[in-house]
Amino acid sequence: MTKHLLLLSLCFWLSFGTGCTEFAPVEPPDPTADLRLNEIQVIGTHNSYKTQPSDLLLAAIDLVYSLLPPGSGVDNPEGLVYSHLPLNEQFGRLGIRQIEIDVWLDPFGELFADPFGPDAAQALSPLLASGLASGADFDPANLMLSPGPKVFHIQDIDFRSSCLQFNDCLQQIAEWSDANPMHIPILILLELKEDAFDPSLLDPLNSALAKNYAFAIPYTWTLPYLLALEDEIRGAFHDTRMIQPNDVRKGYPSLIEGIQTEGWPKLSESRGKVFFALDNEGSIRDQYAGYYPSLAGATIFTSSPTGSPEAGFRKENNPFRSNPSIAELVANGYLVRTRADSDTAEARNNDTTRRDQALASGAQFVSTDYREANTDFSDYSVLFPGLPADAVGRCNPVSAPPECDSTEITP
Repeated sequence: MTKHLLLLSLCFWLSFGTGCTEFAPVEPPDPTADLRLNEIQVIGTHNSYKTQPSDLLLAAIDLVYSLLPPGSGVDNPEGLVYSHLPLNEQFGRLGIRQIEIDVWLDPFGELFADPFGPDAAQALSPLLASGLASGADFDPANLMLSPGPKVFHIQDIDFRSSCLQFNDCLQQIAEWSDANPMHIPILILLELKEDAFDPSLLDPLNSALAKNYAFAIPYTWTLPYLLALEDEIRGAFHDTRMIQPNDVRKGYPSLIEGIQTEGWPKLSESRGKVFFALDNEGSIRDQYAGYYPSLAGATIFTSSPTGSPEAGFRKENNPFRSNPSIAELVANGYLVRTRADSDTAEARNNDTTRRDQALASGAQFVSTDYREANTDFSDYSVLFPGLPADAVGRCNPVSAPPECDSTEITP
């Protein structure tokens, strides 16, 4: 018999069964019980699956970029030089509570299985510095041969990923969540990719090597594919494990009316859950929102214009935006995701201006490529001022109630 049961038995006999409630176990009160999802701030990662290209391929990309004519519109490839830990390590050791996943359609398989980048880099190697590593096989299990959505950054040149298949990413998240059922809700931002490149961008490469390399041409996201993506999500997470638009709209005509009247869910009701939002705007968002007016019955939140019936979440990459500012959006009930850094620029220059603005803006999700510093660049990283390096969240500087204590926001 446990000590607790012995005490209860003794109490019963001494009091002749009248009760002795002082010996009953008392759960410690949850200090965050009344905090709502929009009243905290967490740190996220951008392109959370990404592993940077090999040294040899990066050098080859730099060479081809140097041969492009001015005004080609191609971003400087130095922005590709970053990697992230596997998702479970981000959630655990780094305290990440928002991730971003790029998803490409591959309904028949094989579309992205043989990227030309490694072959082109080997062919260019006599023109590059010696001793550059070509990297291990990016897909030793041949996962890219199978049908189903794939996860990587850019076809043919930036294709290394810690979870090549979308379903594998979902399973990794679900397994960590199952093992850590009291975690703060995790936002999973989905960028549905369909970017096709101008073939003339490869003219310098093809001329130099007398070959005919071509970028893989992606499928376009249409409504049936969007609904099939929802099915993949529901296959990994039961409704009880997700925060969905209906949970927030609560029957009101628009999402923001539900938010402003009833509030976002409480943290105590939301632990152990995930929720999904579309990074995309334009046609992809409009198809999805058109199928789910006011997002009634939808699985995924959308970054929709203020005033639209599905508005409630906003992707605002620029923390300095105005009219309205992020702080104004947050004060009006919106959840906002912004970015502390982009394209490695802040880390290379150890420039904290954008990071500090992002944290001060009140955006609930501040995304970075540098939760930990890349010391090859600088000491730049994104941490909550005054809190331990692995703190998972803090009181939101715009929306948190005065009594909120950041040290109580765990795990």
